[in-house]
Amino acid sequence: MQTGNGTAFSILPRNINQGEAAPRKSRVKDVAEIEITGIRKDHGNHENPFEAVEAYRWVEPSTGKSDITARQIVVDWIDNGINGVRVTAFVHRVNPRAECFVNQSSRGTRFLQTRSDATESNNLLKLPEC
Repeated sequence: MQTGNGTAFSILPRNINQGEAAPRKSRVKDVAEIEITGIRKDHGNHENPFEAVEAYRWVEPSTGKSDITARQIVVDWIDNGINGVRVTAFVHRVNPRAECFVNQSSRGTRFLQTRSDATESNNLLKLPEC
């Protein structure tokens, strides 16, 4: 469910950006960051507890590359890294930024969640629809 301008995340091989899961890596050395800037969920009804986020809009700050990528793929990037590079995600609507981590619902759906901070503005569900 990849959409957008087709640009690849700089550390991702072409097949990863086209919707395939990242290969598992046992040793992760470097770190790449992505900023989550939007979500796709229930046609904009972000507070609906019965629907999961479908996709995340992200930008790689170090390169400016951006795209919209399916939730499962972004979760796999955070869990497993890409080609030996650890991937981290964050939301930065206000200072300080909020780091994201992978969580799992009671039904087994894995998704990104922001670590609690002093503001709701950095909450993933407060991001615009993409």
